[in-house]
Amino acid sequence: MKWIAAVFLALTAGPALAFPHVDTISSDTLSTVPLRVKTTFTVQLVGYEPHSYWAIRANSGSGPLVQFFDCQAPPDWSCGTYPSGSTNARTFVPPNFGPWPWPGILTFSIVTDRANPCVDLHFENGILGKTPLVNDDYVVEGCLVVDAPTPAAPSSWGWVKATYR
Repeated sequence: MKWIAAVFLALTAGPALAFPHVDTISSDTLSTVPLRVKTTFTVQLVGYEPHSYWAIRANSGSGPLVQFFDCQAPPDWSCGTYPSGSTNARTFVPPNFGPWPWPGILTFSIVTDRANPCVDLHFENGILGKTPLVNDDYVVEGCLVVDAPTPAAPSSWGWVKATYR
């Protein structure tokens, strides 16, 4: 009987941490000389969430270097420059490094010198991430482009069927 319970737990176990869905919802040119573009995107955590990410850090990603000038976060969140004085990164921090779970879909904005900034979004977790020794944060790499195709990971039909039962 114990082996049946072990098999059941193994088959029903979910991922250890929720993974983020990032969707770019708008891109507004604030000025042309110098170029300043406000890019707004949403983040939704999908999957099992026993604890949440403690911060989201946006860094310049692949492609041309992205310069950051400003950022906006949801109410009670803070956004700012980290590391201090950096022009190619912004960090979003939830209140009191929580709440758990994150409340639905959250909206963030960055002001950069690119119309379609390519960024690396590091979802930092103080429990799973071992920064600075080993960076085990969840990272989303891509360009924030409105109406861009949504990347999909390869999966089997059985996995898709089991997910949406």
